[in-house]
Parts: sequence; structure tokens; C-alpha cells
Amino acid sequence: MQVQKHVTRRDFLRLGTLGAAGAVLITACGSPASPAPAATSVPATSAPAAKPTEAAKPAEPTKPAAAAAPVATPTPVPTAAAKPATSQGGTMQLLTWFAADSPARQVNLKIIQEYTDKHPGLKTEIQDVPMAEYQRKLQTMYAANQGPDLLWISIWRIGPFVKAGRFLQLDELYQGDKDSPKYLKGVLDDGKSQGKLYGMPTEASTWVTLYNKTMFEKAGLKTPEQMDQEGNWNPQSVVEAAKKLTVSEGGRVTSYGFLSEPQVYTWATYARVAGGKLIDDARTKFTLNQKENVEALQWLGDVINEYKVAPGLTDTQQEGYLPRLTNQRLAMTNNWNVYVADVKRAIADKFEFDIYYPPYTKQKAGWTHSNLISITQTTKFRDQAWELARILPNSDSVKRRLAVGYGETPLLDDPSVQEAYTKLIPVEHTGIVADLMKPEARITLPYNDNWEEQRYKVIEPGMQQVLLGKAKAADIMAKMEADANELMPK
Repeated sequence: MQVQKHVTRRDFLRLGTLGAAGAVLITACGSPASPAPAATSVPATSAPAAKPTEAAKPAEPTKPAAAAAPVATPTPVPTAAAKPATSQGGTMQLLTWFAADSPARQVNLKIIQEYTDKHPGLKTEIQDVPMAEYQRKLQTMYAANQGPDLLWISIWRIGPFVKAGRFLQLDELYQGDKDSPKYLKGVLDDGKSQGKLYGMPTEASTWVTLYNKTMFEKAGLKTPEQMDQEGNWNPQSVVEAAKKLTVSEGGRVTSYGFLSEPQVYTWATYARVAGGKLIDDARTKFTLNQKENVEALQWLGDVINEYKVAPGLTDTQQEGYLPRLTNQRLAMTNNWNVYVADVKRAIADKFEFDIYYPPYTKQKAGWTHSNLISITQTTKFRDQAWELARILPNSDSVKRRLAVGYGETPLLDDPSVQEAYTKLIPVEHTGIVADLMKPEARITLPYNDNWEEQRYKVIEPGMQQVLLGKAKAADIMAKMEADANELMPK
């Protein structure tokens, strides 16, 4: 098996966008794509032992000029209902985007292997495609009627494939299977398109505040939790703390108090905690030009350009949050909770590290993003593919991934999963992730069939102008809203 370069969750979410159009979820433009490895057959023997979690690598930031082209719509195929497999024998094809050495991938591989061990004659062939090439590879496979039986898919990319009849509708299978995973309220909707279920939500992450607790204490500052207990954990208190945590030597900043991550997730979170929304609840119209949204984006620009407590966009592009955080040159930032075990491992016992809610004014909120496991509509292995599709996100599988340090957000309505998350993820405030999964705290995701084009042609380029200090949010927001809505699917 060819071993790919390790790709963190943040990296693959970022790289996936441009995989469809030139190279997605979390910042535009990733590193050059590695060649896709040869397909790997899972034998009826034990899988390789999971490797320890590696420290997450800093994601490459959004390049101002990068704009992904719209995702090509797959060619429609007949949508007759797939029939159950009549034989346990044969080779079932799986397509994933995980790097071969990723701990989560190793756990999933073993789960798949254990399943095949119980089904004599059944084999699975797994192809791990770099995220930058994933969408193109999948489209090519479907065009040749060679689509995988089971696949991982980005939450915003199911729409075109559903319209083309590529994915199997899962409602009947989900409702008729007593062993189907039971999700928290609203989570199953993440896997729906046109009101029907086409993907099983799995391996999610939530946008939280990551901070160096030791730096706060050495500066004589109250921690985010202590500020919150006093009703004072908000963007303004972040600025005041960041001013004291930003250190200069010889006219050069050596440590920043805050880092303004140049991604839509940051903006959407700060907008929501102030009472704003980037899109309406029906996800049919962008509402960017709300007062709360404008102020939130301007604040993210001001921490860089006015308060000077955060590195500039160019500086952030050159060095991301992780090396700064682990080397105690950054006190706090916002990013995915899935990195927590990686960060903790990287810092060892050098300092105390924790997570907390994003600072808020009107309400606590956090962006939670699920990935999906889907089944190709024409599969000859409907029953077997379904069994794996509901096993991989179930409680036992989640606990096994947590045990190797993959800090995915618990999506299941199962107290034992939350208990495992609390026990296995090495920070104090793991409970905030469960709070941010409550329906009132979850941010309405703006995903639609044209999301990548909206994000990379309109939303993040506009954000970059504000973060670079080249424009005021109030001056460009009306046009940003109009342009994003112009790209809504007709």
C-alpha cells in the first residue's frame, strides 16, 4: 500500500473544495495532490495496528486569488431501486479520502476487516484518494459506471449526485434496522438532500476556542471560563486579554494574543454568537448584510489591523496556528476540536492547554461539520454496504477512534459516547462540545449545490479584503450578499 502524506481533518476539508474544481472544507488551495494509491484489498486477517496520532500540521491558508470553479454535475442515471445482494461473495469497492497512516483510517480499516471476517467469500477493496483529487476521481468512476459501492462524501456535495441518481436513498434501510445509530436531534438532517437520507453522518468536528491556559495565568489574567462565569467572555474581553498577551521585543511581535483564522467558519461563528446568520434557516437565501454579520467580520479585521493583537493574513499564510500555539507564541485562536489530542500530544507537559466556547454576546454557538458515508445506487452489495454504513458511525466505532486520539465530535444520542469523549480527549472542558451540539447552538450550515463557488469566489475573497485592511465590511457586504445569492442554485 502506498503511504500518503498525512492529511489532517482540517487539511482534507480544505483540500476537498479544489478537488472538484482545481483543488475544500477549511481554507482554499492546498498542497499539490499526491498520486492516488493502488487499491488495497482487506484480507480476512488482522489489520495493521493503529499508529499513534501525529501532531496536526498547520493548514495552508486561503489564497486571495484562489476561486474554485463550480462542481460539475454528474450525468443522470436511471433511479430504479437497487435490489438486495443475492450472494455474500464478491469484492465490494470502497472509496475514502483518508491518508493511509491516519489513526482514524486505521481504525476504520480494522472495523471493515472485522466485518469481512464474518462474511466468508466477501472481500473489500479500498481506494484512498487524496482529497484534492477525490471529486474528480468519483465523477470519472461514475462516468465509466464503475462507482464505488460505499464511499465517504463531503456534506455539501451530495446534492448533484442525488439529482443524478448516483446515491442510494437510505431512509427505509435506516428506519428498518434496529441497529441503526441513534443521532442527536437534527444531526441526521446533515445527511439529507431534498428531504431524503442519502448519507450517514460521521466523524464530525466543532469550531471552538483553543487557548494556552498557562499564558493566561502568567499574565495575571482570568481564564475564558472565569470570564464567562462573570458574564464577560465576549469579543471585547478577548481584545483586552489579547493586548496583554501580545509580546514585542525590539519592535517585533514575538507572541500574539489571538489569531484570526481566515475562514468562513470563524466569521459565521462570531456572527452567530452576536445573533446574526449568514443564511436563512431554509438555506435558500444568504443574509450576509445583517448588522451583526457586518460587525463580526469587521471585528476579525480589527484585531489584526486596529488592535494589532493578531498576525496579519500574509503572516498567517506563512505560519499557521499550530506551530505558534505549540511553541507558546500564540495564546488563543479558533479551530476544530478534532485537533485537541494532536495539540496536547505536541505540547506534552510544556504548558496547560484547554478549549472553551467561542466568545459570545447573545448566545453560545459553534459550527459543527459532519462527513457522510453514502452508497452507490447501483451497488450489487446493498445489504453489506448498508451494514458497514451504519457500523462505521456507531457507538463502538466512535469510541475506538476516540481511543487512538481522533477527537471527533460525538453525534450520537448515547451517553456512553459522550463519557468516552470526556475521558479520552485530554482537556478539561470537553463538555462544551456537547453544549455546542444542542440545536439552539448549532449554526445553520450554508451548504448547497453551489457552495464551493459561493465560498471561494465571493465569501472568502470578501473576507480577505477586510482582513487585509483593504476594505471595510460595511462597504462591501451588500455586494457580497448579492453576488452569493446570484450563485444560488436556480
